[in-house]
Amino acid sequence: MIRLVLADAKTLEALGVVDTAFGKILCVQAPGKAFGVFRTRKFTGTGTVKMAEPAGDGSVELTDLIVSFEKKTSAEVVIQFNDGTNTELIWFGDLQDAPISFGTGFTGNWQGWQSAWVEVDITGANLDGSVALGYIKRLKKDSLTYPKWDARR
Repeated sequence: MIRLVLADAKTLEALGVVDTAFGKILCVQAPGKAFGVFRTRKFTGTGTVKMAEPAGDGSVELTDLIVSFEKKTSAEVVIQFNDGTNTELIWFGDLQDAPISFGTGFTGNWQGWQSAWVEVDITGANLDGSVALGYIKRLKKDSLTYPKWDARR
């Protein structure tokens, strides 16, 4: 019998293993579960609001998004990454035809670039609604500049 143990490369401590009825399993956790935070905001008018900002020159990675707005004539909602120079669309809603209500859990590296925040921009008629945003603040070393981020897509 060969005994194998998965250990941390620096500390050499064994990583989390749990005994179950089916045998031993390695315990892992997604970064969003370990480091994720969220922000919610109710909107009752037009304007632009920062929902999530990175720390320093880091970036913001999205984990979840819940959006709910009532129907209003000539109202638009934009959720986007913005660094003051560059903006990139995350989601756009036109509220002329029907109310909007949805939620999604992101998979697939929905991470902005260095120094880009996530903002909600509402134009047109005043409206009522809410946005809930789950995210992780990534460090600068784990974040790309805008040109590198843009080229990666």
